[in-house]
Amino acid sequence: MVHLSIHLVEEAKLGGPVHYQNMFPVERELGHCKPYVRKKTQPEGCIVEGHIAEETLTFCSRYIEDIETRFNRPRRVRDEPNDVEPSGMSSLFPQLDKPASASENFPLNPMQKLQAHRYVLLNYATVTPFVEEHIKRSS
Repeated sequence: MVHLSIHLVEEAKLGGPVHYQNMFPVERELGHCKPYVRKKTQPEGCIVEGHIAEETLTFCSRYIEDIETRFNRPRRVRDEPNDVEPSGMSSLFPQLDKPASASENFPLNPMQKLQAHRYVLLNYATVTPFVEEHIKRSS
């Protein structure tokens, strides 16, 4: 592989700009066609049959209403924005990933609300210096 740098310079001089000699789109299309090949002796015919079958199924599945297809299948991850939450990001509970489902709201009685508030105040690292300062001032 040491001699590769010599050949790359030669190819750049002969071929011109790299985007004219890029094989990625061709390789990607061949990778898409590769699963269609069933008979190794006639790969072109298999690719054509597979492509026609896929196009036919795609065309038909767009007009079928009551059957789950890849076009009307529900998504695994819910990507819609949550309109219930405020628009600003909370530093207390940052969103690390996409939500798996819609958020649920449930009411808290005053005692539960007080307990949750105290739990956050006593266990959140950002609040700890303020709690310690308050304890120092109180004593």
